[in-house]
Amino acid sequence: MRRRSPARHADSVRAFLAIRVPLQPSARSTSDAAAAGHLRRDLLTRLLDEFASLGSAVRAVSTDGVHLTLKFFGDLNANQIQSVCDVTAPVAAKAAPFIFQMHGLGVFPNERRPSVIWAGLVNVEACVALVEELELALSDAGFPIETRPFEPHVTLARVKARPPDRLAELLSGFANEDFGSFRVDGIELIASELTPRGPVYSTLAEFPLGSRMTHL
Repeated sequence: MRRRSPARHADSVRAFLAIRVPLQPSARSTSDAAAAGHLRRDLLTRLLDEFASLGSAVRAVSTDGVHLTLKFFGDLNANQIQSVCDVTAPVAAKAAPFIFQMHGLGVFPNERRPSVIWAGLVNVEACVALVEELELALSDAGFPIETRPFEPHVTLARVKARPPDRLAELLSGFANEDFGSFRVDGIELIASELTPRGPVYSTLAEFPLGSRMTHL
């Protein structure tokens, strides 16, 4: 496990556990960039640019912020952050790395009134098992268990108002697109700072999968 000091000293931070999608090969990520060669980064980046070009109604995720949320906590204080790290490290150490296939586009809750635009994931069994183990361990440590079913997806954009017709064209055109695959070698505890331009993410801790290392 690798811990990082928060950029700001605050009473609490908004945080979640996640898997980063390595759209930037040079960016530090617990998903090994070298093993992500089959991910169609250029296509995904162009798609994010298309979403960003749709105006203020659609807010695309930045290329360095694309991720799959495993567990959202809300605000955590310093003691709770340490507790999350203490619980997550051994769970991650027991899990083997796995490969995700990204395929297709979809929306929540429906195409008539979309609020979230996502890319689908295939071969999610290992990830679902990891989330189940995390939920149980975190519940034992006093964190509320998530009652909603886990639906693995990668958020690419959020819809804030009535979008232009071009969005429907993009959703239809990429509904069955293969975006490639990437290897997941670890998970991260990420802090989210909400700003007028969208959330800013920073890594608080990294947890390699299949590693027995518990201290840096």
